[in-house]
Amino acid sequence: MKAYDRLARFYEPEWSSFAERFAPMIDSLIARHVGDRAFVLDVACGMGTLAIALARRGHTVHGIDHSEAMTERARACAAGVHGVSFSVGDMRGPFAGGPAERGFDAATCTFDSINYLTSLDDVLAMMRAVAGALSADGLFVFDSNTERMYRTSEDGVYEYDLDGEVFYRETCYDRRAGQATTVFSFDDGAIE
Repeated sequence: MKAYDRLARFYEPEWSSFAERFAPMIDSLIARHVGDRAFVLDVACGMGTLAIALARRGHTVHGIDHSEAMTERARACAAGVHGVSFSVGDMRGPFAGGPAERGFDAATCTFDSINYLTSLDDVLAMMRAVAGALSADGLFVFDSNTERMYRTSEDGVYEYDLDGEVFYRETCYDRRAGQATTVFSFDDGAIE
C-alpha cells in the first residue's frame, strides 16, 4: 500500500488546518516576491488544502502528490475552484502541469513533507527538480521538522477515531541516528 492511500480520509479532519493557518503567510511571501497572480507548484500537496487556498487568492496552482488517494481527495475538494489542478507525482520530480515554457513563479512544500525524504540524494533530487521547474527568479517556500523539535517532543502512540474506524500514529526519534519514524497502523493490521 502506498503511503497515505488509506490514511487520506483521515487527513482532512485531523491535519488540514495546518495549511489553512499558513496560507496567508505564504500568499504574502509570494505576493511580495512574485506578485498577486503567480503560477505556483505545490509539491507533496496532500489533499490540496494549501493549493486551493492559494487559488482562491488569485494564483494558478498545480499540486502534485505521490498518493493517488490524496490526489483524488484534492480534486474532489477543489471542485468548482478556478485555477487549481492536481496530478500524481513524486516530489523528486520531474513535474508536469505548469507553465513549461517559462517555469513556475513559486513552489511550496509544506507540512514537513520534505522530511519524508530520508537520504541526502533524495533531498538534492527534489531541490534540483523544484529549481528546474521554477523560473529563473522563482521562489521556493518549504518547511521541515528539525532535530530540535524531535529532541523536545515525546515519542508515543496516539489513537484517532473517525466514524468508528480507529488508527494509531506511533512516533519514535532515534537520537543517535538522528532519524524520526512515524508509523500509522489500523485495527485490521494494515500499516502505512
